[in-house]
Amino acid sequence: MIIINADDCGISKVVDDQIEHCIENRLITSTTIMANMADFDGAVRLYNQYSEDVSFGWHMNLTEGEPLLKSQLLLDKGYYVEEDGKVVLNGKPFWKKPLSKEMIVDIKKELKAQYEKIRDYGVKITHADSHEHIHTSWSLWPIMPGFMKDLGVTRCRRMRNYVPSMTSRIARNIWSLPFKMKGIKMVDTFCSYQEYVDNPNLSQGKIIELMCHPGSHEYNFEDEYELLKKQIILKDVKKISYHDL
Repeated sequence: MIIINADDCGISKVVDDQIEHCIENRLITSTTIMANMADFDGAVRLYNQYSEDVSFGWHMNLTEGEPLLKSQLLLDKGYYVEEDGKVVLNGKPFWKKPLSKEMIVDIKKELKAQYEKIRDYGVKITHADSHEHIHTSWSLWPIMPGFMKDLGVTRCRRMRNYVPSMTSRIARNIWSLPFKMKGIKMVDTFCSYQEYVDNPNLSQGKIIELMCHPGSHEYNFEDEYELLKKQIILKDVKKISYHDL
């Protein structure tokens, strides 16, 4: 069984138009919304129109665009930066620096504001993942399982665990254990659409999430879209959404 999730819903009208096209042509089964980006209203429109067809989750964001809440502490520490007279998110330190208790408080406030904004617009959030996989960063890992449970998130994208190194694969599977202990469900394997095309045997006896990025030039969506259209590898595989997990 396979979930095909389109990331970055709400980031721009171009992306949302392509996500809508993919929904209408049954090329994806799920998408995740960014609360702080330019076409958030477009993402809500997609939910109102297509929530019966695909699952809609939360694409938590600490790496791009303006935060919903101010935090002088996070700005001073480099987790927010000033660009062109605006304060914007900067995810790089999450992969390099430890977090103080005070910083964790402000990060949780920002993420909670994103979650509640999506929910308050009437979206029934089925699951969570994150922009540039920030929820898998080592500095956030200790707080994420409990934080998600407190918010009521019951399903979450796992750390990418289709990797060549067996040692890395084991470590990435261990990463998921605290989430499962909190009752948060995950698929068995998470990888990109291209990786699945190259290794179709991944689907045997497993539930897999495939990530795609409609409308994104950064992720070479033109090539990815051609793979999505063909769906050759998916003919004998059941497609599900996060509603079904």
